[in-house]
Amino acid sequence: AKNNASQLSEIPKYSESDAGITLSFPSSIQVDQGKVDFSLFRTDDKNLDVNKSIVLDANKSFVIPKQVLVAGSYTLKVKWKEKRNDFQVDYDIQWK
Repeated sequence: AKNNASQLSEIPKYSESDAGITLSFPSSIQVDQGKVDFSLFRTDDKNLDVNKSIVLDANKSFVIPKQVLVAGSYTLKVKWKEKRNDFQVDYDIQWK
């Protein structure tokens, strides 16, 4: 899945805001059924991990609300399928 994602010309964009963490998919990626799985791993406390399946909104994005985030270091793993092929992108996050 990571290898497939490494061959894409564009990957989902990660950004932080007052609302939380936003991931936006470029128009070049056609997510099967718009369904995305993500895992947010807290580096030092697995009790703060978050695992969810979501459906992208009309803007091909989703938000992880700040209410589920505690200041610190995370690894965000985003997984999706396109034409039944698996893709995965990982992000290192320092939430403040």
